[in-house]
Amino acid sequence: VAGEINNGREPATYASNDSPLYGVGVRQGVLVAIPNTGGQWSAMFSRADIEIQIVGRTREWVERTQRETIQKVFEVSRQRQGAAYTDPQKYITPTVMPLTGGIQQVTVGRPAQMMALVALMAAALLAGGWGAVIVDRGLAGRPPRDERSAA
Repeated sequence: VAGEINNGREPATYASNDSPLYGVGVRQGVLVAIPNTGGQWSAMFSRADIEIQIVGRTREWVERTQRETIQKVFEVSRQRQGAAYTDPQKYITPTVMPLTGGIQQVTVGRPAQMMALVALMAAALLAGGWGAVIVDRGLAGRPPRDERSAA
């Protein structure tokens, strides 16, 4: 079901299985995947869950995309089972976990912004100092301009 919703593509995987989609730099997108409890070199799917992560710029877009994606999961699930079972009583019924439907806004606080600014300034100072040392060393081996023109 997850593969069909992703148009046959494997979802992106990261070193940490619980990496949120916004934490890897995505600003607007949808991730539909099966939770992988395996390690770096192996995949292990111990639960029949489908995890949906949605990141967007507006709450309205996220809400609409959430409804559409959940509906699509339900539809694909029903279609996949329709040909396999003759008795509807044996169908697997998808449900949405009650605590997982919440939408949260993630913002950067003032302390984090200040730390980023300080880090940027420190990097600029280090790069500028390194550049000055390289230029100074390059010029130190040359004679002064007056001596070069006289020679």
